[in-house]
Amino acid sequence: MIPPAVQRKFESACSDAGGLWDIKLRRLIALFEWFTWEGLADPHFVQELAAEDTYRERLSEMLVAYKLMRSGYELKSDSAGPDFWAYKGEQGFWVEVVTPRPTRIDPDYLAQTGATDEGMLEFPADQVLRRWTQAIDKKVAALLGPREGSPDGKRPGYLHKGIVKATQPYVIAVNGRNLRGKAGIGFNGSSGNPCAVEALFAVGPLHIRFDPIGNGFMRPSLGRSQRASIESPNGSPIPLTTFLDETYAQVSAVWALDIDEDEVLLDPAWPNLERNYFASAGVFNPLAVNPLAVGAFPTFEDWTCNISGDSYQLTHHNRIPFRPSR
Repeated sequence: MIPPAVQRKFESACSDAGGLWDIKLRRLIALFEWFTWEGLADPHFVQELAAEDTYRERLSEMLVAYKLMRSGYELKSDSAGPDFWAYKGEQGFWVEVVTPRPTRIDPDYLAQTGATDEGMLEFPADQVLRRWTQAIDKKVAALLGPREGSPDGKRPGYLHKGIVKATQPYVIAVNGRNLRGKAGIGFNGSSGNPCAVEALFAVGPLHIRFDPIGNGFMRPSLGRSQRASIESPNGSPIPLTTFLDETYAQVSAVWALDIDEDEVLLDPAWPNLERNYFASAGVFNPLAVNPLAVGAFPTFEDWTCNISGDSYQLTHHNRIPFRPSR
């Protein structure tokens, strides 16, 4: 039985679904019933799902669980610790879900539905990247405890408490739906790659490089710069090198997403793949003590990194046949 307050939230979310309104609503209700029946909801889940300021955060947990279930994972959850333990047989990993709010992001960008008369579409890339980075950092802190010098002090993380064992993989699932403008951009950053890749591997904006080819001529080429940190609103640096730092080797991967209620209307177009392919990427930690393989969870693209001495190389893995590599 679905609580009336939750049903009203779902009805409101389905109001723009047109002729699919009834299907979308019934599937959301069925998802809620499955999620709670499986014991994946904590004691505050229903209350926070019905609340305006926490609705999308708790919805994200249901949708991530839904994606994992469709990919053949079994799930279990405790009231303390990460959101889920996802497993197939003896293989599994912890999943911690976070849905950053659009704090300090230009409201004009969030409200913009399309290009201006001049053909321009504003994208505050650094503002969006900060929110991705801060969301990841928050869930890293949940595992390891806050970074040194953090105002959160020395609060113990899941590892210190023994909730997550040192031998268990830990995945941070970030749903960037709140950071997407109405025009549909916000998942990829100024480099053209997912914001999660920029936040973890110091990938900077696209730039044009001019290489000499003789006789005073130069050949232009388009490439990506490197950026080790980004400024916070108060001017302090926010590191963009988490997956290049052995301090964070207990984090196995970041699963970047952009999902909302429409997820329940989509069916996989290919086995183990997702149809909304511009909105899911697995970013794997090359220094992970508990590494996960490409394809460990349902995405349309994955990113790995090879570190050699003082240099590193990122590799983009397509998981559908018709998308070009980057």
